[in-house]
This record gives sequence, structure tokens and C-alpha cells, in this order.
Amino acid sequence: MKSGICPKCGSSEVYSGADIPPFTKMGSNWANSIPVTLWNYAALDNYVCVDCGYVESYVADPVKRAAIARKWPRVGEVGEIAAPVAAGSGSCPACGNAVKKGWRACPYCGQPLV
Repeated sequence: MKSGICPKCGSSEVYSGADIPPFTKMGSNWANSIPVTLWNYAALDNYVCVDCGYVESYVADPVKRAAIARKWPRVGEVGEIAAPVAAGSGSCPACGNAVKKGWRACPYCGQPLV
């Protein structure tokens, strides 16, 4: 979505709140943020396709991303069940949408692919 094209419907009607100031961006009661630790939150940059309603959120602050990498478990390393995509299958095992070889997760449903 950062490219301005919606991965769900292909529309270019994508809008971003990335330039909103951090404390305003986090919303009331930190509703537009994720907890990094018990008392540390990361604001989210949101991208919205106004044609289909699809939303993607990103943590823009590199310090917060580094803290997440230190504090959170990596996906697949905490006993989660991931159905890998068979070599050359080209589709997500959970939702059936087309995926490219080398993708770590389905961009449509979030299913881990590795």
C-alpha cells in the first residue's frame, strides 16, 4: 500500500495518515498503536484504500521496530502452526490467493508461508 496501489483490489485510491504527528496519530487511549513493552507503545502509520476499505498499518519508528525485534517472539518460533506453500504452488494454503515464491506471509490473509 505504501506504493499507492491496493493489494486487494488494485485501486490507486490509497490514502495515508503517515504525516499525522505521533501523539495525535496514537489516538485516545493509544488506540492507534501497539504495545512494545508494558509501558512503551509504537504509533502506527495507516494506509487505507477508500474503494474497498482495505487497511495496512506500519510501525515507522526504527527505534520501536528494533525494540519489537528484541522483545517479541519471531513468528513461527512460538509453536505456531504454519502450513508452508509447496514449491511452485503459487497460492496461499489458507485463502487461495496467488502468492509469489519467497514471500514469508500472504498479503491478503496474513498466513505464514515459510
